[in-house]
Amino acid sequence: MDKIGADFDNAVQTIVDRWKANPVLLQMPITLRINCVASLISSMKAILWNDDGTGATYDVEDIPADLQIEAEARRHDLIEKGRRAG
Repeated sequence: MDKIGADFDNAVQTIVDRWKANPVLLQMPITLRINCVASLISSMKAILWNDDGTGATYDVEDIPADLQIEAEARRHDLIEKGRRAG
């Protein structure tokens, strides 16, 4: 998933199909930005790593408005899977 143009949803579906697993997503990529994910488990914020080569520094921003509904749906799925497992 660290390659530009990688298909996140396809990668998740591959886990389901090949290993009959039920993955729990803690983050989702923000594909309009490089090195940026939305945290679904805690902050519901976008984490944007600075391009310093180390990954040690980052900024926290709001999830872009056009991805907010998708992020909320994925967070809901995360919470429901946790309830069923616990």
